[in-house]
Amino acid sequence: MPFTGSDNGDESTLFLSGHLDEHSVAEFKALTDALVAEGRRHVVLDMSGLENIESVRWPPSPRFTALPRGRGT
Repeated sequence: MPFTGSDNGDESTLFLSGHLDEHSVAEFKALTDALVAEGRRHVVLDMSGLENIESVRWPPSPRFTALPRGRGT
């Protein structure tokens, strides 16, 4: 699962693409844990580039909960 990110003030945006599966979710969990450790309070997940989401534990970290910001296309 390739991903890129950007920061705009106190908001971080993660752009996910490809496939989210049991292997890539561990990498994603490490990234989200690092954002939480940095004190990032506003994290936007752009999942529009994901082609497939397999059965994975979501959210990947109990400290990170995803709330929808807007409707996808």
